[in-house]
Order: sequence, then C-alpha cells, then structure tokens
Amino acid sequence: MGFDASLPIRLDEIPRAMPDATFERDIEALIAEARRRRPDLQAAEAQVRAAQANVDYTRASGRPTLSLNTGPSWQDTGSISSNSSSIGLTLTLPLFSGFETTYRVRAAEARVDTASAQQEALRQQVALDVWTNYQSLLTATHSIRTTADLLASAEQSERVALGRYKAGVGTILDVLNAQSALAAARVQRIQAALDWYVSRAALAKAVGSLDNRLLNPAAETPIP
Repeated sequence: MGFDASLPIRLDEIPRAMPDATFERDIEALIAEARRRRPDLQAAEAQVRAAQANVDYTRASGRPTLSLNTGPSWQDTGSISSNSSSIGLTLTLPLFSGFETTYRVRAAEARVDTASAQQEALRQQVALDVWTNYQSLLTATHSIRTTADLLASAEQSERVALGRYKAGVGTILDVLNAQSALAAARVQRIQAALDWYVSRAALAKAVGSLDNRLLNPAAETPIP
C-alpha cells in the first residue's frame, strides 16, 4: 500500500446491518431484463438484422435496374464557348449470369441462419448466467444472515465467559476458548459479507446493469 511497515492500522467495526434484498425478484423478470439490456445480445440481434438486410440487397442485385443521369457541361475553346445540359435514363437488364445471383442469395440466407443460431445460443447463455448468479446471491444472503447470528452468539458467549472469570467461577481457559470462537465468527462474518458483494456484482453484470451504484449500496435493513 506504500505505507511504512510500523504504521498502526485501524480496522473498522464489522457492519451491524444486513444487506438489502432488493434483488430478490422474479427470476423470469431478471432474465427478461438481461435479454433487454445485455450489450452482447444486442450486438447479436444487430448482426441478424444486418444479415437479413444483406439477403435483400443480394436478391435485388440480380434484378433489372433503372438509373437516371443528368448534368451540365461547359466548353471554352478561346474564341467560342458553349453551355449545355443533358439527361438520360439507363436500363440494365441482366439476362443470364450462370446462376450467380441464386448462389449469392443462398449464401446470404445461410449467413442469416448462422447469425440467428448464434443469437439464440447467446439468449440461452444469458438466461443461464442470470439464473446461476441469482442462486449464488441467494446462498450468499442466507450465509451472511447465518454468520450474523453466529457472531451475536459468540459475542454473548465471550461476555459470559469473561464475567464468570471475573466472578471467580470460571477459568482463563474458558475465556480464551470463547475469545477464539469469537474471532473465528468475525472472520466468517467478514468472508460472508465479501462473498455477498461479489455475488451481487456478478448478478448485476449478468443482468447488464453493472455500474458505480454497486460501490454505494442503498439503505440496508438493520439486524433485529
């Protein structure tokens, strides 16, 4: 971190609040939102539309075309100058190209099928990503609630053991064991909180809403 090794470090207290549960919505709604917001899926949809447009363009290239040409002209030979304008219509009528247009259309249609298959595969992958990360976040939420109860129990046990020792009815070994259990409970609580934030970010990424709001969560629900 760039600090001197002897610099004392102050650790913040473990948060006494539970994370918000606003993510606990209908999984189908989350999947629908992901399919609407994911930029990679939007790109795949754009590729399908581009491939379909290419089919229309390729099919049209084999049809007769009519073009209009017009423009002014000016000539100066030194002693004589002239101005003129022209307009013309050109009709191009393809007679036979060795079925080139037919083959090009079929190739373009094949590219549409390929792009559509890739789009559908990505749609399924988006749904799987959302479902997997949603379940992981549910598990992390249950874990953080369990570790909160475990931490409260360990703190109570440590206070009882210390009180018994001060009253002369307990041993120092009981106090040390209670303090060790309390330290382990705090580690579990911190790890559970870390897992929850990581899972929350992973779900937001899967849905397509990963932004700076993840670094500043909304109001949380106090532990009862």
